[in-house]
Amino acid sequence: MKTTALTERTFTTANGIPVYVYSNPGLHTFCLSLTVKAGPLYEKKKNIGITHAWEHMVGRNLNRVYGENIDRFLDKKGIRCDFRTNWKRVRFEFDGTDAAFETAAETAAKIFEPFVVSPDDLQAEKNRIKAEALDEYAYSIHRMARYYTWSGARKLNDVIGDTDDIKRFTCDDFAAFQAETLTAENCFFYITGNVTDEQIHYLTGLVGAYRLRQGVPKDNTVKVPKRFFNRNCQLKIYDYPYAPSSVLFSFDVDTAKYTKAELDILTGVLFGKGKGMMFDELSEKTGLLYDFHDRNLLFNNIGVITCEFDVAPKKLTKVIKKIISVGRRIKSVMPETVETEKRGYVLGANAWLDSAIALNDMMSDHRTAHNYAQSVTDRAQNHAQVTPERIAEIAREILVPAHMLVCVHTDTKKFDKKKTRKILMEI
Repeated sequence: MKTTALTERTFTTANGIPVYVYSNPGLHTFCLSLTVKAGPLYEKKKNIGITHAWEHMVGRNLNRVYGENIDRFLDKKGIRCDFRTNWKRVRFEFDGTDAAFETAAETAAKIFEPFVVSPDDLQAEKNRIKAEALDEYAYSIHRMARYYTWSGARKLNDVIGDTDDIKRFTCDDFAAFQAETLTAENCFFYITGNVTDEQIHYLTGLVGAYRLRQGVPKDNTVKVPKRFFNRNCQLKIYDYPYAPSSVLFSFDVDTAKYTKAELDILTGVLFGKGKGMMFDELSEKTGLLYDFHDRNLLFNNIGVITCEFDVAPKKLTKVIKKIISVGRRIKSVMPETVETEKRGYVLGANAWLDSAIALNDMMSDHRTAHNYAQSVTDRAQNHAQVTPERIAEIAREILVPAHMLVCVHTDTKKFDKKKTRKILMEI
């Protein structure tokens, strides 16, 4: 029968893998994901880049299992698949209409099949990864910031790894990595959308048939770098004598001190498109910038909130002054600004239920955090409880020189580093 409770439920496979279900019988679609706690956060020095490479190779292994290209096979069944890796997790996602759930479940379960890839397929996929790495290896502003944020820690600088790493991985390396990574302690399924209990049990039966190793639970924490919380306005310049200049502001965060809702509201008030203070000041009011991007990276103990943008070199100093001005203003209690940001989370909470994919991505991400919400209602309540006074307090703790790293790509001959640092120290 169809389930009707719009809240999270938990099932468990026979081999111990959790299956979280947030069903909505009012939809015509489903989303099924497998999240694996893996990535640069957990890699050893000898195998940097193996997680992302393994994610690629899983596709090759599924090609072998099905006897044809897995993307084409699923496309014929009306199923979209998306595999991706970040610093702390690998996500295998399948979505389609509710009638296609069984095929998606069968495919997701086959990720646990023994890893066997031919030498030709192995080399072909390595070549694809190397091509992908070309863009990653460009000395971009966010790559530069990651390096200095994590004190040059290579394992947290690259998801892809480098070409030498990729070249030396063997089929045996990937098989060993898969066996030690796909454990009940470090992976889980999440299902959203229109799904029956019978379909859920079909998935748990398929996955439960695989024998798994016992794993060591991973806690989504990272070693605290020496410069964290002790940067004294760290300013790093890369000579780039062309237009536009690029700038990235980064602030260290002690994530154990704040809820996810609090950090959501803070970053929204700062960087939100159309209503955030920086967007309003730098784009809407002055036209100094058209757009900017935030690239937050938050673990369970520490993390960073960032803002990245391009600007005409002659406007660089003016933009930096305005950012510092906004940073000072947000430290004052601003009821209307904070309440406006909260409304999107509170009044628009149920909109998540209308998208199986978006809800799945959000809820599975919550499951890797230490303070997660188990329903859309809980999430809305968490955000509703955030006060303007609390946001001002958090801003005063985070937006300080000791937590601030600023990276700039610009023409160093025309950039006054001493003057800029003096401006930054006024935050």
